[in-house]
Amino acid sequence: MLILSRKQSQSLCISTALGDVWLHVEALSPRRVKLAIDAPDSVRVRRGECPLTKGNSHDGTITSGDRGPH
Repeated sequence: MLILSRKQSQSLCISTALGDVWLHVEALSPRRVKLAIDAPDSVRVRRGECPLTKGNSHDGTITSGDRGPH
């Protein structure tokens, strides 16, 4: 596991066979980090607290086109 430190407004890029995934630190507070994820539509992004299970209609998967609350 790689552990990195980033400050607010800093980014990092993860290159994959499907394209680059950019993580941007949008905001920091004492109890929360707000990240923006920029990824190709073909890359699935899943939250860690939402494991993928068969038959689960909402598995926490989002695509880069999804626009949730900011």
